[in-house]
Amino acid sequence: MLDTDRKRFVLDVSEEHLKVAPGFDKDHWPSMADLQWASSVLNYYRYYRMVPYWQR
Repeated sequence: MLDTDRKRFVLDVSEEHLKVAPGFDKDHWPSMADLQWASSVLNYYRYYRMVPYWQR
């Protein structure tokens, strides 16, 4: 959920769940044009049990 008053996102997950979540190095962002990375984005959606916006 987006908290616009405090300018942050709020996730309904435990701290432990978040610590082991898939991610990337904030100092080395992935190329959005990289098809391998783009296909791995589904792992993020699956991890948080969300339906990708393009499949809604």
